[in-house]
Amino acid sequence: MTVPIERLARAIHLFYASRDFLLSWDILEAHAVVARATGPRIPFPVRSQPTCAALALELALKSRLELEGTEAPRTHSATKLFARLSKGAQDEIMATLKCDGAAMTRADLDAVLAEFEGTWEGWRYMHELGGSGATVRFAQGNMRAVVLRVHQVLVGLRPDWVPWPGVIHDV
Repeated sequence: MTVPIERLARAIHLFYASRDFLLSWDILEAHAVVARATGPRIPFPVRSQPTCAALALELALKSRLELEGTEAPRTHSATKLFARLSKGAQDEIMATLKCDGAAMTRADLDAVLAEFEGTWEGWRYMHELGGSGATVRFAQGNMRAVVLRVHQVLVGLRPDWVPWPGVIHDV
């Protein structure tokens, strides 16, 4: 796959940012269950976890688009980003994607992406939209599996992007 250097640079920056947000999502998820971190005086960064999850997926899909030679559009919609990928790229992501342990169909993936739609906007702009944790959902469902699969595809295309030792997700 020959990619112009500028596009490759964007793709790698998007991928590393996606991986950082995935790691942050994991750390925040662990923070919620660590007894020491749930004391009465320690706030839980409730908006950070869903925004990290949304950005992990968005940036991974944008990285894949850039590697494909398509400029990543300015959108937070994972549904629109996935639809913009070539059929071959979509099929590659779908090839070994699992939903609750079973092979995921395109309908399953569409449902996961649809459920996740608006996560970034809802949680990032909650204060402007008049929402709260009770009115804005974080439907993470099988989103981690989707993010990890897109990362796996990216590393398959660019083996030089394999995480260095110590990174939590060695895809």
